[in-house]
Amino acid sequence: MPVLLRRYLAFVAWTLSLTLALPLPPSRADEASLFFPQAELCQNADHEFSDGMIVSPQSLLAWLLNHYEVRDSILDADGDGNTLVEEKVRALTEEKYCSSTAKACTDDDQAMLDSARQQLQAFIAAKGGIGYDIERIGGTGRTTLQNTDVIKPRDLLIQHNPTVQIRCTPLPVEEEALGDETYWHEARERDGGFRLAGDVDNLNKSRGALGAVKAAQLSITGDLIEDETAYRINAVAGYAFQVDGGDDIVTTFIPFIEGERVTSGSTTQIDTLGAGFQQAATINWPGQLISEFAVTPLYRTDSNFDSQTGTMKFRWTPSFSPVTGIPLGFAHPFGPVELRFGLDFLADAGRVFVEGDGNNLDGEGTFFRLGNQASMQIRGAPKTLFRPFELQIANRYLHNVDTNLNDINQFDAAIAYIFPGSENYQLSFAYSNGRDENSLELYEFWQTQFGIRF
Repeated sequence: MPVLLRRYLAFVAWTLSLTLALPLPPSRADEASLFFPQAELCQNADHEFSDGMIVSPQSLLAWLLNHYEVRDSILDADGDGNTLVEEKVRALTEEKYCSSTAKACTDDDQAMLDSARQQLQAFIAAKGGIGYDIERIGGTGRTTLQNTDVIKPRDLLIQHNPTVQIRCTPLPVEEEALGDETYWHEARERDGGFRLAGDVDNLNKSRGALGAVKAAQLSITGDLIEDETAYRINAVAGYAFQVDGGDDIVTTFIPFIEGERVTSGSTTQIDTLGAGFQQAATINWPGQLISEFAVTPLYRTDSNFDSQTGTMKFRWTPSFSPVTGIPLGFAHPFGPVELRFGLDFLADAGRVFVEGDGNNLDGEGTFFRLGNQASMQIRGAPKTLFRPFELQIANRYLHNVDTNLNDINQFDAAIAYIFPGSENYQLSFAYSNGRDENSLELYEFWQTQFGIRF
């Protein structure tokens, strides 16, 4: 197995092991922390004493009967063949209900009724807990109850002339833990306008999570293969036009130009010019997954037009919600630092029209590449002295299918200082090695970089 492939597989395995071992970040309180599910019970108020969202006695009664699987046959306490609301309330709130009726309640029935009553009692004792307030209504208005000792479980279920209501309140966010960013929603803002990045694949990545975008670079490079110092400029610039497809789909069209120039004294070693456009879509499956898709036709040449290559690039970047248990695509708190894992699935299809000089393209012809890029960022947590500092590691691998061309493997590691108050600028010290995507030449160098991203 080639050395670079072994290194790539080891890096991916190490990244995945860290990903699976880390706990989930604190986030907005979920349904599991509530006494009752807000999504099923909260509804708009329809009486004079309330506005906003409340839990009606009818919906709470129906939810309890369904959740605890209370059999209809045990609810007809007087045996007249009719099951009244009052009989349902009695069954859920009266101790030893089964022994006080003539119905053939089993021990399991009584256990379920006891569980329902105890849940109501715990809800009252916690004054509604997370997501709810218990209020006294009637007379001149409503007041939030500070002393719930006067409330009984049946008071929450009375439907005629109720004196108590349950108000739904927003679920809290752990602001101190989240700091200046929210781990899931930080990258989900609609944001068109000018884009500046280090490569084509980062054009459409959300500027709501700007720290995850690879920066355009101006650098001083120590070339370990040529044993010389060089100066490098590398940037992709474009403008994003966004079309809103609703709450869950946003499409983006980005025309762009790219350029790279590496010089050593008066000698230009690499001179690349490119232009194209990117058609991208961001699709949101609420609370579960956000997928970014991008299709990019790209033409590359040099300032003398000695080489010419056309490429169609494809990218899929998944980001999972924290509630799924898959820490991919969002910043993850871990003590005094944050960790962010990324994974891009990539495919390139293209044709070399003119080979040019100074590369290993092996003549004119077509190529097709499949692969991915795995990345990890470790940054100081918000409101700590470590916040401006970040460790960035990425490995990109593309396999050339059915050609004699070499596979592309690029490894990058950097320690960056991000300017306080702005995610746009950074200084970094980096190490890179691999094979250039355009020329297929091997490279290895250290760099001192000034990075810019918009």
